[in-house]
Amino acid sequence: MSENDTKTVKALDILLVEDNATDAELCIRALKKHHLANNLVWVRDGAEVMSVFIRAGQTAEVTVPVGNYNAKIASGQHWYGNSVLFGPTTSYAKLDTILEFKKMEKSQLLGNEITLERVKDGNLRQLPLAAMDF
Repeated sequence: MSENDTKTVKALDILLVEDNATDAELCIRALKKHHLANNLVWVRDGAEVMSVFIRAGQTAEVTVPVGNYNAKIASGQHWYGNSVLFGPTTSYAKLDTILEFKKMEKSQLLGNEITLERVKDGNLRQLPLAAMDF
């Protein structure tokens, strides 16, 4: 590649699933060294990666392990299944806030409740997301 050539680099979303903190740190350092860690999410096991499908007008209560979570949302009018979701009209977004679930004093848990409908003065903002990034 000559000096005048340009290279377009797309930001990558990387999900690192590693239960050993030392191994995870080594991997994160290597990714940072090559400038690949800007959209990195580390989880300790596959249980921290989940999908929840909720039909419009219904609610769901989900128990999650203590940790921090990024939420991505797909929505639409007609559900076609897990592989195509709402078909070509699917809208994709991600929350601009990391959801934090932590253990407090006396084993009390602290977490978040998400309402996936428009709420006046709500505190969760959605950022547009490309289908390929979902």
